[in-house]
Amino acid sequence: LYGQHYCAKAMRLAVYSPDSTQALRELVHSIFQGVRSDCDAAPPPPEDGEGCAECHIVPTFLSDTNIDIIAHHSNPSREGGASAQAQAAGPASAILGSGSGDPTGAASTPAKRDAWEEEFERNFGAASSTSTRKSSDSSSSGSNKAKASDSVGSSALSEAVESKAAKIEGKDPVYCPAFDESLLGSVVSWQMSTVGYKLYITFQLPSQYNNWETKPTEYIADLLGGEHDDSLYRVLKEKSYIHSLDAYTGMRYENFELFQITVSMTDTGVKQVYQVINAVFYTIEVMKQNWITEKSYEAFGRLKWIKYSLEENDEPAESATSFAEHMRHFPAQYVVTGPHMYKKFDRVKVANLLDTYFRPSNMIIFFSGHKWASSKENGLDLNQLEPIYSTPYRVDKLKEERIATLTDIGALLKECEWFGKIKPPVANPY
Repeated sequence: LYGQHYCAKAMRLAVYSPDSTQALRELVHSIFQGVRSDCDAAPPPPEDGEGCAECHIVPTFLSDTNIDIIAHHSNPSREGGASAQAQAAGPASAILGSGSGDPTGAASTPAKRDAWEEEFERNFGAASSTSTRKSSDSSSSGSNKAKASDSVGSSALSEAVESKAAKIEGKDPVYCPAFDESLLGSVVSWQMSTVGYKLYITFQLPSQYNNWETKPTEYIADLLGGEHDDSLYRVLKEKSYIHSLDAYTGMRYENFELFQITVSMTDTGVKQVYQVINAVFYTIEVMKQNWITEKSYEAFGRLKWIKYSLEENDEPAESATSFAEHMRHFPAQYVVTGPHMYKKFDRVKVANLLDTYFRPSNMIIFFSGHKWASSKENGLDLNQLEPIYSTPYRVDKLKEERIATLTDIGALLKECEWFGKIKPPVANPY
């Protein structure tokens, strides 16, 4: 896992720093050299681009740095050969050895010293442990020497990984908007097969991985999607316009993320869909004025931590997968708890996100329903056909005056006075 952490970090940073490619290659090369040092004697690597006769693996993107050595892992003297063992034990055992036969993984005869062994000693600065592993001496002194050698090799591997990873100079990911600019400020309506009506108000914004301590989008989602008295959800529910309302980060990648407000509409609400949209944007605008407070942020963070502390443990395989992903985005000491911690309140950061990205001109509204197949039901003419799944749909661009209204609190209240019932959450007395 120690090596995996730095590998993931190096690979992620190299994407945004092409000059670091060589350092990345050296890092991966050193790590896999260490892996191979724990394996059996193997034939010399093939020429670049050639496949391995034993493993049937063709080296690809890193073949020029001799990473093709990972394909040469097994002791051909074992019964059945490497190919049979790899098929029986799977890819993990193909790299790390199957664990059968000699527990030290030793070959019956010492292999000829080759280039990778010399490279190993140059990289790690310690005596190669392979000579101890290859010894057929089964005495206790031989065993002790092997253990000592293993310890030296492990320490050397850690030092090598750190020294190589230190050369990687990364940059923050560049923001790449998810949507085509011509579609921003549009309403996309389509026919869905399941019963019901769904409204998706989707904003695009830069990835918030680097803001893991403040988590501004999670805080915004809690304010928008909360179910406290006089919340957006409660007011719309009282009007019988909606079944449910959720706000959350729908997709998060290195270069962008999508923030989504999903509303399940009633038959009554679907006829007043633009009032629902207006209510959402009214809430966003009043949030900017006096909803962003340190007390509400701290209460939100405490509740999230309590929820996390009371959760049942995940399956080990699921936890391992999650932690491996977290290694790419959290410091080592927060790999487990980082996603559940709200360490710093940053009013400016939250306000800037709302001002810059939570705007009508930076979103797409998706509106789906099940009763529009006859083309003009509910006033909708689904005049286009999606070519792959033959789904009827239409795209409507919001008018400039409508976009301007959605950011004007006074104009929104003039259209619907009951928007004034929407209030921020009150302090939690507990």
